[in-house]
Amino acid sequence: MIEEKEKKFGIYFQDWSKIVRIIYKNLTATFTNPLGGSIFLEYISPHLKKKGEVVISIFPVSNILKNNGQLSQTEHSLFVITLFIAFNYINAPSLIILDDFDTHLSPSNLEKFFWLFKKLEKKKKWTSIIITKNSYLVFYFTHLLEIYKQWNVSKVHLFKY
Repeated sequence: MIEEKEKKFGIYFQDWSKIVRIIYKNLTATFTNPLGGSIFLEYISPHLKKKGEVVISIFPVSNILKNNGQLSQTEHSLFVITLFIAFNYINAPSLIILDDFDTHLSPSNLEKFFWLFKKLEKKKKWTSIIITKNSYLVFYFTHLLEIYKQWNVSKVHLFKY
C-alpha cells in the first residue's frame, strides 16, 4: 500500500516538476536571456522517516549570488507563481482565486504572467478571480468588478468587455 502511494506520488512529482521547469523558463525569459532561469526539483523518498523531502534549486536570470543565497522579492514571487500555476495545471480546479499576488512584479513580469495564465485558463477551462490594485491590468480581463467607498457608503460597479 505504501509502495503504491509512493509510486503514484513519484509519477505525479515527475509530471509536475517538468511543468514547473517549463513555466519558470517562460516567466523568467528576457530579451537579453531568452532561455530564462532554471529550476530543479528533486524528491528524496522516505527510508526510515514518515515523509519524503523535496529539494528545490533555483538559478534566476540575474545570476547574482546573494550573501545568504536568498532570492529577491521579484524572484521569490516568480517562483511562487510558477509553483501555483504548475499545481493548478496538474490538478485542474474549476475556480482559481489570486489575491494581490502582483505586488513585487514589474509590468513586464506581469505581462508574461498574464499571457501564460490566460493561455492556460483557456486550455484548462479555469474560472479565475483576480484581486489587484493595479489599474493598468484592466485589458487582461473580460469582466471587472470595482468596489470602492464613497461618502462612507460602499459601491460596486460591474464592467464587461
